[in-house]
Amino acid sequence: MKSKPDAVMIPQGTLAVLCGVAGCGKSTFAKRHFAPTQVVSSDECRAMLSDDPANQRVSARAFRLLHWIVTERLLLGRTTIVDSTALSRRARADLLTIARSCNAPAWLICFDVSMDTCLQRDALRERVVGPRVIRRQYQMFVQAMHDIPGEGWDRIIRLEEASQDSTTFFAQLGPFDLRHLSGPVDIVGDVHGCTDELLQLTAKLGYVQESELILRHPQGRVLVFLGDLGDRGPHNAYAFALAMSLVEAGLALYTPGNHCNKLMRYLQGRRVQQTHGLALTVQQVEEREQAEPGFKERLRHFIENAPPYLWLDAGALVVAHAGIKQHMIGTYDERVRTMCLYGDITGQLNPDGTPVRLDWATNYHGQAAIVYGHTPTPGPVWVNNTINIDQGCVFGGWLTALRWPERQIVQVPARRPYYTARTPDFLRERLAQLD
Repeated sequence: MKSKPDAVMIPQGTLAVLCGVAGCGKSTFAKRHFAPTQVVSSDECRAMLSDDPANQRVSARAFRLLHWIVTERLLLGRTTIVDSTALSRRARADLLTIARSCNAPAWLICFDVSMDTCLQRDALRERVVGPRVIRRQYQMFVQAMHDIPGEGWDRIIRLEEASQDSTTFFAQLGPFDLRHLSGPVDIVGDVHGCTDELLQLTAKLGYVQESELILRHPQGRVLVFLGDLGDRGPHNAYAFALAMSLVEAGLALYTPGNHCNKLMRYLQGRRVQQTHGLALTVQQVEEREQAEPGFKERLRHFIENAPPYLWLDAGALVVAHAGIKQHMIGTYDERVRTMCLYGDITGQLNPDGTPVRLDWATNYHGQAAIVYGHTPTPGPVWVNNTINIDQGCVFGGWLTALRWPERQIVQVPARRPYYTARTPDFLRERLAQLD
């Protein structure tokens, strides 16, 4: 999947140091792209100590405070943006040492802005630094540009005046945060081992099968699997093997469903009831392990490390197996995990033993489109910018894909019902008519 043009994702837990002359736009940039809690400013540290952000007499103490805050945030795995001039080799070396001691990636973002522009901006500010200081800092910046390549930063980004407004930066909030990636993509509903239909659907979408485990679109489109690859259908282990191969090749994305989560617990050696189709999946996985030693460990790692949901396309698209509420987007905790895997469950059961789930989509009013599955529905219908693309293929329905950003639906019918223990009511009527 391609990164959006002029979009930069700063990985979670990274130290990003802003480097530039007063008036170059560092503080404005920080406010535009990052949360206030992510930015540690030398001026604000001076203000916290002396009530005056310009008080140079407390600078030594202010930087000790800044270094302490940066260290504690990095130890907690929090992305941290340092807003200071960072023009001296010593200042950069101190911050780089902190990053290395915390095992954090260290980025340097350099603001390559002309001295004239810095002078003009400074003259318009409420707290003026003055031409003499800016000229001295500009000389330091020129020297820094020679020194920085040999200092050991993991990534150096040079922002020129023209690119400051056109480049978008994201501070990654978690493995689910893929806002820097854009389409076009094809999101596939619950596969449940129906790989014959999956291959038919992908061919209909224009993908070419280059080998048993590689599907490639000639226009560079990428598949997105929204979970529940196995259980109940005929080719469960193959469905996982195909998805793993595609994700590893950069040709697909994947987020797990509740059935994937249950298989993962089995692979972890935990006790699980092999019901609802899991027994066949386990059998096929064990058979594949015999043919390909290491398959089970690879599969366990694949599911364990999959993001709980996918936040894509500058925040315009969210893919979650059972859906996600508006206030949960951009966060992750146990409640979010439960929602993504099982939906908005209440803890109660229906008469047929299925969990009672609230219709969260009717109360969704977010700007991001949410694509989900989990509970089969008669058809893919947009409701408040959400759409369920699980049409019960494994029960004899359809396997559905949503093309993004086109919002076009593509479907293929199931070849036959593979699992009849809990056929949805809307499919019972259809299947009875077919008989």
